[in-house]
Amino acid sequence: MATGTHGEGIAIGDFLVQISSNAETKDSSGKAISIPIVYSENGVEVVKIAQGGENSFAFNLKSRPKSGDYLSNNPLAEP
Repeated sequence: MATGTHGEGIAIGDFLVQISSNAETKDSSGKAISIPIVYSENGVEVVKIAQGGENSFAFNLKSRPKSGDYLSNNPLAEP
């Protein structure tokens, strides 16, 4: 994993997860897929990265997401 601010790896704390696809994104069978843009624009959820232990997350993405399948605003944004 990498972040724009911290480079390779990730710091401890809360992070907004945004997921996007590119020309090389494929499903488990090797078929090219496109991830809906709302997951990169709005975010999927906020995760907490803890020190030590395994930080593993699974995200249930839908090909036709409805409101509630993604975040409509960034809860980590400062007012």
